[in-house]
Amino acid sequence: MVAGRAPSARPVEQLVAVASSTGGVWVVGAMLRDLSPSGRAVVLAQHMDAEFVSFFARWLSGTSGWHTVVVEGEVLLGAGSIYLPAGGMDLVVDGDRARAVLPSSRYVPSADRLLSSVASRGRPGVGVVLSGMGSDGAAGLAELVRAGGMGICQEPATAVVASMPESALRASPAARAVPPDALAQAVTMGAHRSQAGP
Repeated sequence: MVAGRAPSARPVEQLVAVASSTGGVWVVGAMLRDLSPSGRAVVLAQHMDAEFVSFFARWLSGTSGWHTVVVEGEVLLGAGSIYLPAGGMDLVVDGDRARAVLPSSRYVPSADRLLSSVASRGRPGVGVVLSGMGSDGAAGLAELVRAGGMGICQEPATAVVASMPESALRASPAARAVPPDALAQAVTMGAHRSQAGP
């Protein structure tokens, strides 16, 4: 995929960090299809074997209509694009850039690491935790919410594997549990909340 900023990209008004694992791929695709790319960039930690990343990126672009960037080094974030790390790497956000870095845990890419980096940015973002096994993303979402961001979790009853959203909701009681068909709307509401200020 493209390793750089999309030619038509505009400044990012809302950054959305998504954590997804088993059962989350289809939810990510549907959420992005329903979500306007205007003013918005998405960074994604989708647990996946390295050899499937390129195929997934092409599928995600075709399914959602978003410009998809597989990050191998460091790239500028631009509105209208979704960023995921090259196979076997983690993804972190540093200011207005996304970087692929060596993995830090058995979950690759690490959702906690991605969400924590968005929390450290100093600007409110939105964190979304979807279907998956284990608790990756729970600690990172809690950091993001404490930093003033908005936490959204897939309603556990709708998840193929409920433990990731369940763990995130326990760690962040203020996070919203949302069914898949309402995720895009919840993210959009997060943008309005951020623009309104504290």
